[in-house]
Amino acid sequence: NRAAMGLFQRGQIDAFVGSDPLNGLPKAELGAAAYVGAHLSFARPVSSNLFLGTNVKVVQKVQSRIEMNALEAQSLESKDAKQYLQEIIERGTGVGADFGAIYRTNSKTRASVGAVVRDIGMAYHWAVEEDAPLPSAEPTVVDVGIALEPETRKSRSRLTLDFRDVLDEMGENPYKRVHLGAELSFQNVLGGTIGLNQGYLTYGGYVNLSFVRVEAGVFSEEFGDFPGARQSKRAYGRLGVGWFE
Repeated sequence: NRAAMGLFQRGQIDAFVGSDPLNGLPKAELGAAAYVGAHLSFARPVSSNLFLGTNVKVVQKVQSRIEMNALEAQSLESKDAKQYLQEIIERGTGVGADFGAIYRTNSKTRASVGAVVRDIGMAYHWAVEEDAPLPSAEPTVVDVGIALEPETRKSRSRLTLDFRDVLDEMGENPYKRVHLGAELSFQNVLGGTIGLNQGYLTYGGYVNLSFVRVEAGVFSEEFGDFPGARQSKRAYGRLGVGWFE
């Protein structure tokens, strides 16, 4: 109950096709990042109300980004294109940590407040090849949140509010860093979720069968400088295997 080990893999691709503002030519932007790693987590109650936890992780990151208009794409021959793709791929391995704390009250609503410091020291110092370009480091950010978890005899509910990167290390619009959510589950087997992510509606559901948990939903992310500038609709799915209370 106080320690856990795990392996993880995550990938993200962001693409945009439009016009080059300088010459009006068709332009494409493509960014991709993939993460593979392992983590070791510890948690410990300091008192009946205060809980502390830490997570140490080893991560390998592969990253690349392409910005090219139609004229630049045509000027690349097949040999040059292969070399160009090799040059823009950045690989590296790093060690980092997360630290978090939660304080839970004894009220009927089980109100709690938490804070987490993410990606402490998460820089990729070790390249796969000598003198190869390294991917960008993950900024250290602080998140805070509050939650209410009222229960009945047959159902559980949760209301949450998160504010990401309270110190504004990423320099993003504050409205893009607010996340509001609600969850209702029956017998802790079937559940539904609804909320706001960066100003956009998100919803989903899950099935929890003790050893297997399946989740799916729809959400949006904002690629612009503020909510409503450039909406990107997405869907997600998760499959978890373990012991789910």
